[in-house]
Amino acid sequence: MDHPDTRPIRIVIGAMGGEGGGLLTQWMADLCESQNFEVRYTYVPGVAQRTGATTYYLETWPNFSEHNTNQSMVCALMPCPGDVDLVLSTEAVEAGRALQAGFITRSRTTVVSSSHRAYAVAEKASPRDVRIDPEYLLSAVAAQCQRLVHFDMAACAAATGSIINAVLFGAVAGAGVLPFSRQAFTASIQRSSVAVAANLAGFDLGFAIASGESKDLPTTITESSPARAQPTTQALAAMKDTFPPDIHDLLRMAMERLADYQDSAYVQLYLNRLQAVLEADRANGGEQHGYTLTRETGRWLVRLMAYDDIIRVADLKTRRQRFARLREEVRANENQIVRVVDYFKPGTDELVSILSPKLAKRVLSFSARTGFGNRGFPIKVKTDTVSGFLALRIIAGLRSRRTRSYRYFKEQAAIENWLRQLLGAARRDYNLALEAAACAGLVKGYGQTHLHSAGRFEAILKKIPQIDASALRTLRETTLDTSA
Repeated sequence: MDHPDTRPIRIVIGAMGGEGGGLLTQWMADLCESQNFEVRYTYVPGVAQRTGATTYYLETWPNFSEHNTNQSMVCALMPCPGDVDLVLSTEAVEAGRALQAGFITRSRTTVVSSSHRAYAVAEKASPRDVRIDPEYLLSAVAAQCQRLVHFDMAACAAATGSIINAVLFGAVAGAGVLPFSRQAFTASIQRSSVAVAANLAGFDLGFAIASGESKDLPTTITESSPARAQPTTQALAAMKDTFPPDIHDLLRMAMERLADYQDSAYVQLYLNRLQAVLEADRANGGEQHGYTLTRETGRWLVRLMAYDDIIRVADLKTRRQRFARLREEVRANENQIVRVVDYFKPGTDELVSILSPKLAKRVLSFSARTGFGNRGFPIKVKTDTVSGFLALRIIAGLRSRRTRSYRYFKEQAAIENWLRQLLGAARRDYNLALEAAACAGLVKGYGQTHLHSAGRFEAILKKIPQIDASALRTLRETTLDTSA
């Protein structure tokens, strides 16, 4: 029960694995105790939908000198709906989860949350775009809470070299939602002796933004790996001469991706294919449509042409930028060794994909008769070792013979079939051609997932000559729903 003179301050912390939720809870407990408050806390671990989401719960109250609060105060083991004063969230959906659980109420609850998103497995795996909009989510939280303090704390953590828990701790102090001074907060970080300098830097930035001292928000920057090769000057000039300026930015990015994936000849193949679509677009009044058909086809065409095979996977896993990113993710210093182990389980189809068509068909025929390789071939490669790294680099070096491989001929045949159906649809109806272009989005994933989605893609292409745009859209969306 509550003390007759006051009620505990009840705090819920929602955090995912690797975000320091446990350390944040310890900081909060240490902060309260240092200010002569009693505190009790517990936690409930969640499932590993996004590296594991854990809910921490604290109750804290003043230590009355005239009353033995240890005996009079009875604390809950978990938060009760409608009775939480402060919700701390390391990610937008965690705030939404607290709202769904009833922990956020308009009359009582202050919410301090990061506005960034860490996508759940269901969001990543769905064939559709089912990502939850963080702005919509936080607006719902704002409508139901007493006060909402939010900004991109992940960007702040990256900018200061800290973890998001330090930024969130600083935001709590800056928002003034607890009756403690800034010095009391920072003292808790110092007493923990855990990455004190970095955590104080993150705390200071979180405090400055939440208190209004600073409005200079850092931005989250996603750095792509520098391309190993760039499209030639001749290819870029041909692109500018042939295609309308409205789609130059898209085509330039597509050409860079294909040059990095294969070579300049592959880039030219892309432009040649797209030029035929541009001609059909113009014949259907493409200028009035903003050349939408050419744009959408170009967007999906580069995705189909830059398919993932074991050559590409080996290449990406051995790039310098990947090792730098892994070291940054685990926050390793210059003197620390980071071990990298990659696990693969290729099936027969993936292994024979780099063979010649004739040899690949023989192996696949043998596999169909005997069941050889049906369960895949588990492989563990220590990529941080010389032998493991060289093994993957040898596979990546097969890029020069990719255009003579079984997988290449198979993928190009599927692309040509798609383009034929698309151009045929354009002669009938512009909207039907747009739907035909969008069907390329059915092709997803790697390995068995790719094989299944490619089969659905080919099955729908066969129906295009017999149906209209509305029917094709319905068929495509139904396929997406059933493959989710």
